Amino acid sequence: MNFRLFLPLTFLFLLATTACNECIGPFGKEKVVCNNGGTCNDGQCDCLKGYFGDRCEILDLCELNDVDCVQGNCEDGICYCGVGYEGADCSVESRAKFISSYLFIERCPGLDTVNGYTMVITRDPLDQGRIDITNLFNFGHFPINGFFSAISAVANKNSKTFTIPTQDPDDNGKSISGSGLINDTDTNNIRLEIDFTISNSGKEYTCTIDADRI
Repeated sequence: MNFRLFLPLTFLFLLATTACNECIGPFGKEKVVCNNGGTCNDGQCDCLKGYFGDRCEILDLCELNDVDCVQGNCEDGICYCGVGYEGADCSVESRAKFISSYLFIERCPGLDTVNGYTMVITRDPLDQGRIDITNLFNFGHFPINGFFSAISAVANKNSKTFTIPTQDPDDNGKSISGSGLINDTDTNNIRLEIDFTISNSGKEYTCTIDADRI
């Protein structure tokens, strides 16, 4: 074979071969460069787990680390929980620790309180971040009548506390505000402390509750 003719034919063969390959350019040079271990297939990058983008240049820590946020969304490998949930995977209901019945002692200086009643804390059916408290200062024989409607409170995320925002449960001008703290270190003796303020007709009463879960 004529050597001078062979070289051009070889060059034309290489050009024709690489022209049909959308990943490889002339003389075997990569036409499409895929980063982070990705491979080119028909001119497009097939990325390894945890990477995406036209050239596999973007890292997705959520996919890479198999992060599953039960009640939330993952960003940069971290779960950001929705309302009412906490924990590394957002699977823990923030208010669950408070839900129960309690026997309590109530102290309100200036008021003749009566103890031995049962206070009940339940889930607010309309708001995943809230609880309803019944029998909290709910006795009509006090000099200032109690509340006959449930008291709404917010269970604080990643905390053993809840907040009672200022509210008028019975819509009669009598308001309440305060906070609660649960001690569940000893699962056989769970205790709840609540500090709250009652306002009525320009007067305020500061009260405390010590309660035992039953």
